[in-house]
Amino acid sequence: ARYLFHGKSFHCEKLHKHTGIKKGPCCYAWVLDRLREEREKCRTIIPHFWTLQTTNYHVDLLDGPGHREFLKNASICLAQADVGILCVSAAPNEFEAGIGKGGMTRELLAVSYTMGVGKYIVFVNKMDLVGWSESRFTEVSEGVLGLIKSVTGINPKCVPVVAGSGWRGDNLFKPYSGTDAEWYNGWRCVSATSAGGDDVILTGRTLMDAVSGMDPPLRNRDGPLRIPVTNVHKMEGAGIVAVGRVMSGTLTASSSRLLLAGPNQTTTFTAGTIEIFHTSTAEAVPGDFVGIQVKKVVQPRGSRASLALEDVLFRGAVICDADSGGVPPVYAFVARLVVLNRRQGRGIARGFTGYVYAHVASFPVRVVSVISAQDKAPRGNNCDSSDGASAAAAATAATVDVDATTDLVLGCNQEGLVKLEVGAMGDRRWCPGAAFLEPYSRERPHCGRIVLRDGEVIVAVGVVKTVQTTLLVPPVPKRAHT
Repeated sequence: ARYLFHGKSFHCEKLHKHTGIKKGPCCYAWVLDRLREEREKCRTIIPHFWTLQTTNYHVDLLDGPGHREFLKNASICLAQADVGILCVSAAPNEFEAGIGKGGMTRELLAVSYTMGVGKYIVFVNKMDLVGWSESRFTEVSEGVLGLIKSVTGINPKCVPVVAGSGWRGDNLFKPYSGTDAEWYNGWRCVSATSAGGDDVILTGRTLMDAVSGMDPPLRNRDGPLRIPVTNVHKMEGAGIVAVGRVMSGTLTASSSRLLLAGPNQTTTFTAGTIEIFHTSTAEAVPGDFVGIQVKKVVQPRGSRASLALEDVLFRGAVICDADSGGVPPVYAFVARLVVLNRRQGRGIARGFTGYVYAHVASFPVRVVSVISAQDKAPRGNNCDSSDGASAAAAATAATVDVDATTDLVLGCNQEGLVKLEVGAMGDRRWCPGAAFLEPYSRERPHCGRIVLRDGEVIVAVGVVKTVQTTLLVPPVPKRAHT
């Protein structure tokens, strides 16, 4: 499907601030789209982060790519989000192309839900292009709510739907009171915290009202420290700084020993300073985006002298507390996958190769065997889907025989257990590799979520059930440079 400008970055960045830059319909997207290529093509390429203060919350705003070509960067953004603002266009044919087969609205919704986004806000953009037509708004809202229910199982009553225009700023901060929108009475939804008795009704008119009215996600502050590394920077005067989001546990400036697990050894270091958006802090809790200054790196005795910090500190590595143990490298794992698409008519079987997105990491995999296969279970009708896993995946037993081998094939709209082995990046021939994964659990709902891609097609999504931390076949050594 061709790329369609639904206005995601446009109204996302207009929420941050107004600007006088004029560049057609993308002028406000320049606020965060700073790369030259992004501004020339009017297209977001890399994730951008900013902060936003609402009536009730301090919000971290993440603007990710919406184009299929940059799906890898989009998955990094989606894996770190709690609430998704699904921006859809009301312009003729644009909404239909987004939710149709192979449309990016459908695929990004499936990827975001798999990565842990459990709450959504729908913003129907470009209402000014259809003259604020009530019938068009009803058609688009019913279509996207039906899509959310079929893909995620979230009750449509729990999803606020806002009508507006990013270009004119209608219903972003201030309610639009034009005569052509007299029919619009604002959004109305049921709170996800409603339990047992009467439903708690939330109402509002603008997108900011919807963001401010969302229920806060549950945070696991008492769990083990887990900080997946998003980027590593070498900064003058500060040295090496690791950037990531705290997923569980609490990071303090007095944390004496932090741990990084590698394929051959583990490395401990001390955090010099901790910053949240360039502001020093003494403590970081789950949900905070932090920059950690790496100091006093200690490698175990007997380690190879040539092993540099870059060998253990990279995108996809996980910073842990040395006292509670780290995340060991995984060489193979069993996952429960739900097949969404098939490329060139082939299903998932033994020998299938592709790429897996797991939180902020991506790595090649090869299917060892398909252990079980069945038709996809129907979605539920839940208001709170913060755990993000399907009912079938959550009900599956945690213990699975990783050595089971069968010759089954997973077809479209089927789900089953699949054993995959991890490959090494950058090798032309298949070579065993390692990744940092943990099985999915409700205590750490953002862990163990994967997306399987074949080329530019999202083939399957799922959760990790068990992992194998021993390498049975030694890796083939690379040929030395002469």
